[in-house]
Amino acid sequence: MSIAERWHACTRIPAVRTTLVVIGFTLMILAPLAGVLPGPGGIFVFAAGLALALRYSEWAKRKYVAFKRAHPKKGAWADWGMRRRSALRRQARDKARAADDRLGAAEQADNARRADAAAGLAAIERVAAVETAERLVIVETLEVVARGPRDSNADGEDGDAGESGDSRSRARSG
Repeated sequence: MSIAERWHACTRIPAVRTTLVVIGFTLMILAPLAGVLPGPGGIFVFAAGLALALRYSEWAKRKYVAFKRAHPKKGAWADWGMRRRSALRRQARDKARAADDRLGAAEQADNARRADAAAGLAAIERVAAVETAERLVIVETLEVVARGPRDSNADGEDGDAGESGDSRSRARSG
């Protein structure tokens, strides 16, 4: 059995886990004392204590997640400082989602432009149809005006027109 396997088996024991959590919290409490000494020692002591506490305490993990949700930028700095793999996976996932969102937004904009173009084309077709109908009415009106007043006897279309024309002339004369 390798050393890593032995350590992993050892950390499954509740007493060992509790001891590691207590050591982690002790290191976080002692970090300001180490910060008084020259150099950045307090930062490393605090980071080691935080890493132990987060690794072996479910309560600390829940509190840390709640802290990160309340203060995302501070949580990102902590993840960066601890070089957490979960943070790297989350960043990669967020970048992929942002890229998908940008593509989705571009696709929606294209669809909106296509719908606007189709609506505009339909409006143009309706206007063209109305203009065509108006032109037909104007052409028919011009043709009627160009023909002049209808002479019913000359056209011979209306057989009764001749008789009614005769009766009119008789009514005038009589």
